[in-house]
Amino acid sequence: MRIALILRWDCQAAPGGDIDQAEALAQALRAEGHEALLVNESQLDLAGFALALVFNLTRPEDAYRQACCCQAAGVPYLLFPVYWDHDRAIPPEA
Repeated sequence: MRIALILRWDCQAAPGGDIDQAEALAQALRAEGHEALLVNESQLDLAGFALALVFNLTRPEDAYRQACCCQAAGVPYLLFPVYWDHDRAIPPEA
């Protein structure tokens, strides 16, 4: 099965733990015999994919837009259920 793991638009410029998780999931899917490709919004051509995993963990509106692209392409999708609010300030260590 050909599976797209759709990442946030800035995944190459600002890699993080979410990207590590997506890469690990892609590797596990490949080990099971699937063709798993990491794509970001600028590469969002879903032709030929049997399934998409919307893996955008930062902004709900981006994940929503990516899900709409899946619907428009007729590709079943799963919204990855983890969210991290980048706008929330992390207090400095004491």
